[in-house]
Amino acid sequence: MTNKRQIEKRAGAGAELAELAELSELAGATLQNSKSRNTKRAYRSDLNSFVSFCSERNLSALPAAPQTIVLFLTWLDSVQNRAPATIERRLVSLRLAHTAAGLESPINAAVREQMKAIKRTRGTAQIKARPLTALHLKKIVLSMKPDVLDTRDKAILLLGFAGALRRSEISALDFTDLEFVDAGVVLNIRRSKTDQAGAGARIAIPRTGNALCAVAAVQRWIALSAIHNGALFRRVGRYGANVFFANVYERRLSGRAICELVKKHAGRIGLPARHYSGHSLRAGWSTEAARIGLAMPLMMAHTRHKSAEIAAGYVREANIFEINPLAMLFA
Repeated sequence: MTNKRQIEKRAGAGAELAELAELSELAGATLQNSKSRNTKRAYRSDLNSFVSFCSERNLSALPAAPQTIVLFLTWLDSVQNRAPATIERRLVSLRLAHTAAGLESPINAAVREQMKAIKRTRGTAQIKARPLTALHLKKIVLSMKPDVLDTRDKAILLLGFAGALRRSEISALDFTDLEFVDAGVVLNIRRSKTDQAGAGARIAIPRTGNALCAVAAVQRWIALSAIHNGALFRRVGRYGANVFFANVYERRLSGRAICELVKKHAGRIGLPARHYSGHSLRAGWSTEAARIGLAMPLMMAHTRHKSAEIAAGYVREANIFEINPLAMLFA
């Protein structure tokens, strides 16, 4: 009896895996030319979660009944404790998968009402990564060693900050995307989250001549790693933190790895690492720009924000005490 159950379970799991593969393929085809690689990966992860949920409960994943979706939302909210934004993204993934398969969307009025109820109960405010400011970066740089690993990390942190770069943009940089001139370096951002058409952008990073000079940090990394083509930031061998000569692999450093190294260095200077991420570099530059009163058009030109409202959020956060009735009243 046990063997029979195991065989049936394996057969069922195989069917679910086949269904997942079909869902992933359909979603991937739909998103191929319109979404970033990270977005497509997130959608496939969403579908994986849904198929596992259905498999464990003997429910159909494709097509899915609206009531199944309602149960899935409730499970994500009450059991998995997922944020409303994450739950809503999974709804989008399920709708896309059904549309790509030529099926009617299971997202009906009951599903939408359940989503509204979750938002009302949990709220919709997203947890934002805290900014790594110039003061934070100075402390990090002063704590670094002159070895291969910290040389790479220093270049990543300072360049990411100076260019207000997203982690995906840092990861995607190639050696040929850098144009060094007397005044500094010009970065060629070939594609980004808000530029899926690949129009590209050029960002000027000036030399500062101090401990936070991104240009000098990048040049030091290039000299030490002997990189002359291909990915700019790469994995370093296990001895990179102990000696000055370590294996620098061809494999490009991922966005996730960049996020982890930001957390690591934030933690080293006593900051709560869980509150920092790859976005902390971009947020740090934006916060500093807002603090010194940089004009919004100039700020947006550098960060490449499409929305003035999002860019203005950094201004409000940077001046949360200065632009305050009490501060003005007792000034």
